[in-house]
Amino acid sequence: MQVPYKTVRPFPLNDEYTAPAGSIVIPSFYNSLHDPEIYPEPDEFLPERWLDPEGLANANPKNYLVFGSGVHRCIGYDYVYMNMALVISTALGMGNWEHEVTPLSGEVE
Repeated sequence: MQVPYKTVRPFPLNDEYTAPAGSIVIPSFYNSLHDPEIYPEPDEFLPERWLDPEGLANANPKNYLVFGSGVHRCIGYDYVYMNMALVISTALGMGNWEHEVTPLSGEVE
C-alpha cells in the first residue's frame, strides 16, 4: 500500500465503513502496531514475538507498516537494517564487556 492511499474504487476499511472512491486513506501506524489480535500485550516490550516465523507478528508482513509494504516499501528499509547491524557490531567490538563483581551483583531482579 502506498501511504497515503487514494482509493480508485470503494475501499472497505472495516465491516461498518467503506471509503468512497477518490478518498484519501492514511493508515494509523499506532493502531496497526497495537492490535492485540496480532501483537498480544501490545504495550509490552517483547522482541521475542518476532523470533517465531510462524507467530502472529510474522504471519503477514503487511501488519508491520512502519516501512510500508509491497512495491511501495521504503527504499531505506535495507539501509536501516544494515546500519543497525553495523552499529551493534561496532559497539560489541569497542565495548568493555567484562563484569565487575560488586556486593550488589547478586541482587539483580
